[in-house]
Amino acid sequence: MAALRKGKTEKEKEKDKDKELEKRTTLNARKGSLPEEPTTKDLMKELLKIQAEIKTIQNNQEAQTKASKSETEAMKKDMKDMKEELQSLQSLVKEEMTTVKNDVGKLKQDNIDLIKDNTTIKNHQEMVRKKVKSFEELIDKVQSQQEMMEIREKETQLRFRNVIEEEEDNIREVIVDMIAQLTKKKRTDAETEVDRVFRIQTTHSRKFKTPKDIIVQLTKKNTRDEILREHSKSPLQYKGNRIVILKQIPISVLERRRNYNFLTDELKRRNLRFKWEKREGLVTTWNENKYWLTSEAKARAFWDKYLKKKNENKQGYEEEGRGKCTPHHNDYADSVTKRLNLLEEEDNEKGRKRPREISPGNYTFQKETTKIDIDHLDKKSDNDDKKN
Repeated sequence: MAALRKGKTEKEKEKDKDKELEKRTTLNARKGSLPEEPTTKDLMKELLKIQAEIKTIQNNQEAQTKASKSETEAMKKDMKDMKEELQSLQSLVKEEMTTVKNDVGKLKQDNIDLIKDNTTIKNHQEMVRKKVKSFEELIDKVQSQQEMMEIREKETQLRFRNVIEEEEDNIREVIVDMIAQLTKKKRTDAETEVDRVFRIQTTHSRKFKTPKDIIVQLTKKNTRDEILREHSKSPLQYKGNRIVILKQIPISVLERRRNYNFLTDELKRRNLRFKWEKREGLVTTWNENKYWLTSEAKARAFWDKYLKKKNENKQGYEEEGRGKCTPHHNDYADSVTKRLNLLEEEDNEKGRKRPREISPGNYTFQKETTKIDIDHLDKKSDNDDKKN
């Protein structure tokens, strides 16, 4: 039994040795810096080192936390400032939006007011246009009436030209003697038919240095017609000068008659008779038919159908109505064009305005006169024009 106890003790001792070895190995594994058999002093040093490391780690952590806290506080402050700026910007944007809305509202109201003003102005313009149109119609009516009155007044007037001026001459007695000589009436009867006699200065007398024209106001139109008829048969002579007797026609009528020169020249060249209407136009005969050409368009249509050259050859062309026409059509057209150019230059010098004349060989119509049937230019179709 004693031997067994000794054996056990040996075994226990071996076990204790093994345990110590394991402890040492574990200590060496955990702390390689420790000696194999550390002392308490070494352990205390190690513990102090560990405590110092822990303190440094804690200090570092505290510094990091402080730095993070300061950074977070700075970020919070920046965020706060940004919020304030955003709020101020929002307030400014709101104010600007309100001002813009107000401006837009004002602009809309101004636009509405402008539209209303524009409509009122348009209505006013329309009223003014209508009034102007009515005034123009009234003016045209008054002018036509005035022109007719002037025409009626001048129906009993005559113009005597080339009557020599003498000092202290009695032009009334001279004119009465001429009228008595032409009409073969007594001097007393001729004197009763003369109302007024006076001289006037004209461009013709200034240009050609001739005596002033004499205007004779008669009491009857028949007397005027009789004087013109007898004078055409046997022209008067006064002190060696041939006397020219002319009708008195208003200037406006003469200006309109110039637009028919292209036709009247051709009618004269063909020895065709024509008669002027009182206000505008003329009457002519073609192939024993009368035509009332009371507008320039009708005159040009008549020219285009009857007087325009149709068959061109070297010897000219023969007439279609009566008589013979020897001049070449192109030469005549050139002469008409030259005449029209001279008239235009004269109008420009005197400041007058009229529609530009166009040569017969190359002319155009207005919209309302492009289509004209010349066969309807007779007396029946022109009754309305004569009434006007």
